[in-house]
Amino acid sequence: MDKMMQEKIQSILDGIKDPVSCLPIVELDMIERVRYLENDRELKIFTSFPADGKACMNCVGISTVMIDGIRRNIFRDFEAAFPELTISIV
Repeated sequence: MDKMMQEKIQSILDGIKDPVSCLPIVELDMIERVRYLENDRELKIFTSFPADGKACMNCVGISTVMIDGIRRNIFRDFEAAFPELTISIV
């Protein structure tokens, strides 16, 4: 992946914030890696959200809603920046 593509991806990730802490999701280790498959015209974003494990059902529900929102934001921002690519969140 060329430097310009890396910088564009990093810029997008820096702009996506966690709704609770307001920190970029990359600072919270919610993004494991990003893979650009140039020949397939695809961008795969690998996420790493913390497991709730033994949390109460209300906490699990709230966490699920928040994670879904973050995933929607990731998809929205990457799709807007790269309309010519297929965006996958893994």
